[in-house]
Amino acid sequence: YGSLMSVFGVLVFTLILWEAFVMQRSVLFTESAPYSREWDSFLPPDFHSNLETTVSTM
Repeated sequence: YGSLMSVFGVLVFTLILWEAFVMQRSVLFTESAPYSREWDSFLPPDFHSNLETTVSTM
């Protein structure tokens, strides 16, 4: 029964992946804000390179 479960799992995964690409839903929420300080400079930044402290606003 193990091989049947594996085949079923691969089929379900393929269907979920196919549905995700076909529907092209918009993103409901993100972990990072577009006004995040980290996108103002090149990555990775030098250690202690910022001259002022940053304030997070939500």
